[in-house]
Amino acid sequence: MSVFKRGSKYHYEVMIDGTRYRGTTGEVVLSRARQFEATLITRVREGRHSPTLSPRHIPTLRELSSKFLEFVQETQHMKAQTKEYYEYGLKLLSGHSVMGVRIDRLSTQDAERITIPGSPSTANCGLRTLRRMLNLAEEWGLLHKAPKIHLHEELGRSATIEAGTEQRLSDSLGGSCAQAIQIIMDTGARPQEVCLLKVQNVNFERGYIFIESGKTRKARRYLPMSDRVTEVLKGQIGDRTEGWVFPSPRYPDKPIQRASLSQAFNIARNELGLSKDLKLYSARHSFATDIMERTGNVFLLQELMGHTDVKTLGRYQHPSIAAVSMVVNQRNLERGFPQKLPHSNFAIMEGPEVVLSIA
Repeated sequence: MSVFKRGSKYHYEVMIDGTRYRGTTGEVVLSRARQFEATLITRVREGRHSPTLSPRHIPTLRELSSKFLEFVQETQHMKAQTKEYYEYGLKLLSGHSVMGVRIDRLSTQDAERITIPGSPSTANCGLRTLRRMLNLAEEWGLLHKAPKIHLHEELGRSATIEAGTEQRLSDSLGGSCAQAIQIIMDTGARPQEVCLLKVQNVNFERGYIFIESGKTRKARRYLPMSDRVTEVLKGQIGDRTEGWVFPSPRYPDKPIQRASLSQAFNIARNELGLSKDLKLYSARHSFATDIMERTGNVFLLQELMGHTDVKTLGRYQHPSIAAVSMVVNQRNLERGFPQKLPHSNFAIMEGPEVVLSIA
């Protein structure tokens, strides 16, 4: 068992159960180098080292990503959506030059130089995947300390689909994508939940859709069907009693992919000259905004949206400016200022008191 200095850093060479392990500790302080060595010995003897990545070989990020992908695919307790998230994150990172760098030479600054096209949330998917890989490398004894990975600031989603816009999109899209928008607009379901909707989870007699599972522990829930959704689903399901409500056009035994719906939506949006802030997910925000404005019941909305934390609803609320003006007009009326300005766009509300709830 030995720790020795080579250049500016300490290295180790140790024999464990007949196998020699050697390499760099990455440390310049002797006490921390010895601590690294002790941790390595413990991990090897407890069998917590990766069986395919020897501690004598420091892998590149690309080599580590192969092991990470195996880990994701074989882990039983990991949710399917989480697996898809990490797999997508690997695709975002795959073409970057950082993949050829040895993981012990990666720094926080290297991660900050990674550029991933798309929104901040898309870039964060790649960065979260990178962070998870490096943290696992530390657990497996391949890294002494994983570098910090800083995420981009994600701005709250602000776009909603208004009545005229919805009609234009439906006319342009048609088919499954138009139907998906209508279901999301009327139920608040996530796009992925609509894609994975099964025929046997649609109850026409009681008028609800059952969501089996999803992004959060409260995603398992019942969603009421509007008349429009009922008509759409009856036409889509027909006489079927099981299977996917929206099967893939190419593979009928599999559900339609969310990426396909999003791509069709984006093409239609661009052809219509609409803002790029408008996404398929905006239909869910529109539902949340409308229900909050009309009911003011944040707890009801929390159940419908499938959120575990009521604070999350703040992302989906877009309070109506007209509602604020009506509240102010009502206050002024109560204070004895009933006159209406000549160019005002909003009439003073008569009758019940208006309550505006802002989270």
